Amino acid sequence: MSSRSQRQDYIARIRYSNELPPPPGPPKSLKMPVYLKAFVSSANLSDLVRKHYVNSQTNDLVDMELGMPLDITARPGIFETGQDNSTYALNPLPALADLDPKDRELLKDLTGPDGSATTNKFAPNVSFLRRTEYISSETVASTVANETIEKIRRRHELEQSKVDPESQLRTIEVTFDRVKDDISTLKHPRKKKITAVESWPFLPDTKMFDLTFLTVRLKGSAVALPPMPNGLPDSRLNTAIFRPVETGDDEWMSSFVTDVKSSSSLKRKLDAITETLDGEINSQDEESGDTYRFKHLKDFDMEVVPDNSKSEEVIITYDKEHNVSKYLPVFGNINLKRRVINNDYKRKIEPFHIAAIDLNLREISAEESIQRDSTRSEFDPVNYAAIEVEENENQNDDNEAEGEVDHNEESS
Repeated sequence: MSSRSQRQDYIARIRYSNELPPPPGPPKSLKMPVYLKAFVSSANLSDLVRKHYVNSQTNDLVDMELGMPLDITARPGIFETGQDNSTYALNPLPALADLDPKDRELLKDLTGPDGSATTNKFAPNVSFLRRTEYISSETVASTVANETIEKIRRRHELEQSKVDPESQLRTIEVTFDRVKDDISTLKHPRKKKITAVESWPFLPDTKMFDLTFLTVRLKGSAVALPPMPNGLPDSRLNTAIFRPVETGDDEWMSSFVTDVKSSSSLKRKLDAITETLDGEINSQDEESGDTYRFKHLKDFDMEVVPDNSKSEEVIITYDKEHNVSKYLPVFGNINLKRRVINNDYKRKIEPFHIAAIDLNLREISAEESIQRDSTRSEFDPVNYAAIEVEENENQNDDNEAEGEVDHNEESS
């Protein structure tokens, strides 16, 4: 077995330092004969990509400057052409001929920053070269813009007048002066030919300010009761009951109506209460136990819209006996829409379903009357007084009642 000698080469990598001082200035731009069409052609770029693999996932991304950013604006004195003392100045440009005034129009930018065409402000107003509809549209647009600004200004002044106490007092004082004016001088705000014929006081109905009024509207295809054959709405809607129902993840409105005879009887009793809401119902009616049964009619999806305009919508009633018109604020709207649910969900909400409601009328108690007068006194402290019911008296009454019960139990 013969041994074979192997040659071994030892390679030592030696790096020689060649630290040269930095150049005194940036390199000078030289004019070289370069064929730009060949340099920027797609064939040349494809050849570069094949020779030098470009990985777009790394940090060496190819930007729009092909990896060679040349920002010559950073050089000081780059725009100081024609000066010999400027080190970094560009090569002086050859003398250019004066621009003809007729060619100056060609240098104007016809597109705006967003790429849309811009109008020339200094263009002469030549109407016969433009269509009439274009001219009229611009005129209408300017007029609408001016009217919108005027409406916003008036609205702002009106809102400020409502907030400012001095403006409120001034507005109230003006109303007392206008009472003495002739009624025929009052004209309709839109129909100028219509004048006032009669006037009467317009006062707040403070005796009902302890209640909250909402406007209920049926939207879309939602119908509570179809109209009568004569086209009038069903009279049972005058005494209908709308009861909101709320579960953990759903809410709706249930409507209940009674028969025609009971509805007319109930409405007659409710309308008879004119002076006060304390309930002037005879004790015989209360003892007789007249019960009005309201049966379930339909369920609606409801949408509560609170009134953020501070009682801009009001309810107006006219008292013919005293010739006075009174108003009540509406605190919000309830929009009712048609409710459609499947059978599975209907079985789920079955425990919340109410088939009928029995309604009885009674006279309010003394505590309820005191509570209502206290709420009314916030709006009318002259006619209604706020009375605070002491809790100690109620507790003493409860303790006495408990004592009587215990005593009776012991004696028995």
